[in-house]
Amino acid sequence: MKFCFNISTDMFVFQLRDAFYEVEERVKKIGRWKAAITEKPYDIRFVVEMRARMDVRQELWKYFEVSTLAVQEWKATYFKKVNV
Repeated sequence: MKFCFNISTDMFVFQLRDAFYEVEERVKKIGRWKAAITEKPYDIRFVVEMRARMDVRQELWKYFEVSTLAVQEWKATYFKKVNV
């Protein structure tokens, strides 16, 4: 299994995250409008939960990326150069 990490992947993730935050703000705004009109706001707890899960997954992905790159670097190191 070979993984390739590059700038475009990172940029895509950040753009996706920014788009999600924009949609989240719109949903909150619409919820406030609905609450003002009907006195019953939208239940947007799922959006907050989704944001938290997205943050955790991004952190997990960072750890995966760092550890994969470290293992690839270790594999490329000559045994004589390994500090034992």
